[in-house]
Amino acid sequence: KNEAETKKWQKIRMERSDSSRTYLRRVLELTPEDADIAEQYGLICALLSDYESATTAFTQVTKLNPSDAGTWMSLGDCQLYLKRWTDAIGSYEKVIELEPNNRTVLEQLKMLYQKEKMTAKEAEMDARLKKL
Repeated sequence: KNEAETKKWQKIRMERSDSSRTYLRRVLELTPEDADIAEQYGLICALLSDYESATTAFTQVTKLNPSDAGTWMSLGDCQLYLKRWTDAIGSYEKVIELEPNNRTVLEQLKMLYQKEKMTAKEAEMDARLKKL
């Protein structure tokens, strides 16, 4: 019974999230320069595993607010899900410019550098992580 109840609530939550996405998309069409709306839209899209739309929204936010490390991180995460390794590296590197001691992103970069056979950069991330 518990499992059925959990599935029911998950379905309701996803339906509400999808309704929120539709609403936010319409608001964003009317106010394309609103970074907060674009970020909320990106977050809802990511929650619904619509990483293409989330990437577009987060890219828009980074243009409107380039010093928001959280948005750069969200963008990198979506690019990672889409297996766009080079793009994810660029986004995560931007996070490190803004937050040099962000352990989570340093670890992500180390993994991506390893995947892309960027040995010197991987070693650099490893050294930085050891200092934290």
